Amino acid sequence: MNKCAIALLLSPFFLSLPSLGDAGPVVAASFLPIAAHVAAVSGNRIDARTLCPAGGDPHDFAPTPTDYKTLSQADLLVVNGFGVEEWLTTAAGNLAGKKTRILDLSKAPGLLAAMTPGERDAAKEGNPHAWLDPVLAKEQAKAIRDALKELDPAHAADYDANTAAYLAKLDALDADFRALFASLPAPRKELFTLHDAFPWFASRYGLHYLGSVEDFPEKEPGPQKIAALITKLKAAHVGTVFAEEGYSPKLLKRIATESGAAVAELDTLEVAPAAVAASLPRSEDYLLRMRRNLETLREAWTMARP
Repeated sequence: MNKCAIALLLSPFFLSLPSLGDAGPVVAASFLPIAAHVAAVSGNRIDARTLCPAGGDPHDFAPTPTDYKTLSQADLLVVNGFGVEEWLTTAAGNLAGKKTRILDLSKAPGLLAAMTPGERDAAKEGNPHAWLDPVLAKEQAKAIRDALKELDPAHAADYDANTAAYLAKLDALDADFRALFASLPAPRKELFTLHDAFPWFASRYGLHYLGSVEDFPEKEPGPQKIAALITKLKAAHVGTVFAEEGYSPKLLKRIATESGAAVAELDTLEVAPAAVAASLPRSEDYLLRMRRNLETLREAWTMARP
């Protein structure tokens, strides 16, 4: 995974965008949670495309020739940034001279100021999972709103209204996470996951992030690290460890068994089976899946052993 220098956050986050008149813009999003933000902000005003498909993994996704054709037709490409789209430099080169503009949400105005110190550390270390923090999701949505208003000024009021409604829902989600974690004693708030997806989330809500089995998805550690993780979980008396939707839980279950922990499943929003993705309205996808995480944590931690 590419390192992401925090200084990049201070640079302009997209190039000047042309007005489209009455035509709705064509907007491509890099993967599912970004597509959900785009849908919530845009309503039905745009032709929306998602590059990394349901069931795909944004960590190892690379655009196909068909994807590049899609990109060449797009007015705007929206990416998370922070290094998760490792293909972005190549794509930017291929799109040079074409109409497509790139909106890198890691450089969104307001995002740096909204980040916790722990999140700034995660960014410096190349961890890209900013989208799992609902507070930062608000800044991502605002940046998308501003880009769409510049692309399609005739419908700026629609984008403003859609975004205001979405921000209110994100505020409610954030408040519910805070209320849950405020109700729990410190020993319950220890988070151990399959891959290193949740340090941003943990930093936002003051959780003790114990780490993960895998530093990167599907890259299993060696026997020495596995033994150390089991020892660590036993010493911390961790009651529940968290698998992740779309990734094999086999090794995590083994570690849980040997450490005496239960297993629950969180959703990183990166991967979704096609049937699951099709069952969720895209504009509500982020909110519904994050609320499922809220309920998973509530059930796991309110019933955890002392």
